[in-house]
Amino acid sequence: MSGQPTVRVLPSGDELVSWRLVVGRDNRGLSPSGRQLVTVDTIDCVAFKAGVRRVANRWIGGEVIEVRGELRRRFWRGAAGAASRCEVEVLQIKRIGAAR
Repeated sequence: MSGQPTVRVLPSGDELVSWRLVVGRDNRGLSPSGRQLVTVDTIDCVAFKAGVRRVANRWIGGEVIEVRGELRRRFWRGAAGAASRCEVEVLQIKRIGAAR
């Protein structure tokens, strides 16, 4: 996890917890100075299920976790017009390791 999860209450009254998952890539490249490049991807995650929300809300940034869920693309209309984003709707989570 890249930081503390955030809790939001939707207009419907439903609650969700969201966080950003940081996933390291296999690095095969070197920087111009010859050092190994560190490359990561960040994935937005959300949880609606009460049990998953409770567990995720107790975690701190830097912990190693495993998530299982479904990739979703959300659409909405904002002040700048139509927008969308992809996120993982987490159905199961498990702590794998402590924060580094």
